[in-house]
Amino acid sequence: MLLWMSAVALFWAIVLAALGQVTDTSSFLDCKEGQRGTRSAESAPLATKDRKFIAVARAEVTAACKNTSTLLVNGRIVFTERPTEELSGNGIMPVQWSRRGHLLAADLRWWQFGSDVGGLSLLLYDADRDRAWLPDIAGLFNRRFGKKCEVNLLAVLGFDARDRPLIEVDDYIEVAEDAPDPPTRCVGHRGTWAVDEGARTVEELRP
Repeated sequence: MLLWMSAVALFWAIVLAALGQVTDTSSFLDCKEGQRGTRSAESAPLATKDRKFIAVARAEVTAACKNTSTLLVNGRIVFTERPTEELSGNGIMPVQWSRRGHLLAADLRWWQFGSDVGGLSLLLYDADRDRAWLPDIAGLFNRRFGKKCEVNLLAVLGFDARDRPLIEVDDYIEVAEDAPDPPTRCVGHRGTWAVDEGARTVEELRP
């Protein structure tokens, strides 16, 4: 199941990029009109507290508007996202290393050039085990609420004090304002949630 980001936010990101008002980054590298060859962008290095591991994300976009994004740790590629026919754009941005151990949280963005289709995923990398993966966020919310949930992942925030990855989510709804709540509505409002894969669940963090 796909986790969709705001279509409005994605639309304005693409519009501003076309107007030259968005700086190319590893998380959003736009396809330029009249581009020749391949363009690239790289994130700022993000190091663990003990500086044992340093993460960098890199994105490349071809003249055919196809993005390939990579996550590198200590100069070695540990994760690659390639374009598809349905989703030709993608990007990665390292967000935070955990306080204990060496777990990295990053956001993985994907979109289709020339449309408002796009989304955001949580990308995790365990440097001690040399493992990168995309947690099944939809599955965790389904388990938490005991039904199918349509979740809109808005942001990857980092980690809480217990080193659980933090995400900002809301329900994904495409209905008229006066229509009844769809059966896939679960969280009820925009909020911050901790991802606990060990317990196979998510927990909302309230102020």
